[in-house]
Order: sequence, then structure tokens, then C-alpha cells
Amino acid sequence: MNIQSLEFHEIEGDAPVFTCNTCGKCGAAKGWRMADIPIGDQADTVSIVVCSVACERAFKAHPMATEYVNDLLARVHGMRGGV
Repeated sequence: MNIQSLEFHEIEGDAPVFTCNTCGKCGAAKGWRMADIPIGDQADTVSIVVCSVACERAFKAHPMATEYVNDLLARVHGMRGGV
């Protein structure tokens, strides 16, 4: 997965409480940013959520970001029974 190609978009409307995947901040996610990553048949997605553009940049620049996303996808794949 090319982390640099992740497209983050601003979360709008009523949003639940999320934890930033970069800094760990918890809060209502309105105005936060999210990137959806297709899984399986690409009808479903997993999301990376960050609290700011600065955390988006930091996530994309982190040397372990690709490994983190690949591990996340493998865990989701395993929970879905390999589907």
C-alpha cells in the first residue's frame, strides 16, 4: 500500500468519538480527517482517522505507517475468516 496515496477527507456532520491514529487524542470527530481503505471485495473499508492536517502529514511520514496499515488489513481479513 502506498501511504502517500491515501486520500483524507474532512469528517462532517454528527460524528462519533474517535481516537487519532497519530497522536492518540480522543474526541468528537467533527472536523477531523479520515481515509478509507478498501478491504476484501472493496465493498467494505477500514478507516484511518486523524485529528488534524498536521497529524495526517505525520502519519504519512512515519516510517512504520505502511506496516501499521498492512497489519490492520491482515487483522481485519483474519476477523472476516479470510474473506
